[in-house]
Amino acid sequence: MKNFEVEFSSDRNIRIEQGQSLLEASLAAGIPHFHVCGGNARCSTCRVLILAGKEQLSTRNEKEIHESADAAVKSGYEILENLEQLNRDYFTKNFDQRINLGISIHTGTVVAGEIRIGNKKQLLVMGYPVNVAARLQNATKELNNNFIISSEALEIPDKLLSDYPSSVIHLRGIAEPVNVHLLGRSYENGHT
Repeated sequence: MKNFEVEFSSDRNIRIEQGQSLLEASLAAGIPHFHVCGGNARCSTCRVLILAGKEQLSTRNEKEIHESADAAVKSGYEILENLEQLNRDYFTKNFDQRINLGISIHTGTVVAGEIRIGNKKQLLVMGYPVNVAARLQNATKELNNNFIISSEALEIPDKLLSDYPSSVIHLRGIAEPVNVHLLGRSYENGHT
């Protein structure tokens, strides 16, 4: 069995056996590593930043990809539920107005990192999937549906995407048409 050596930013090195996760190895070595779901690829709290040796990593497995899509969809629904409560309890009551927003989910490989602007660190995410997601978010207006997901983003919790209405759309600056599924509902009063 192949072993790997991992150096943590605390300048501590540990050995990891093939098939063992970084979370399992760090906890076994007594290195504090925050995690909520126990390493089941559900909560994204045990993420790490790999500074060197990325070529030694295994590719993301189907479970990790599926769980990421599930978490994104659940987050989208939570955002919409919280916005609905904010509209009901505050904006409608005090201003006779509603705030609407559109959410889109797409998947793919991106480049992410922190950049410093003045004294503030900002997270920067770039890549083709980001462009597609931004154009999909804009398409929520055309489709009059506040939550859409591309077919490439796989399955959603407890249901297949085929259980939802779908549409094929053409996005500005994107060569191929994109198949999307409508997970949300029509915008209130037709306003976005």
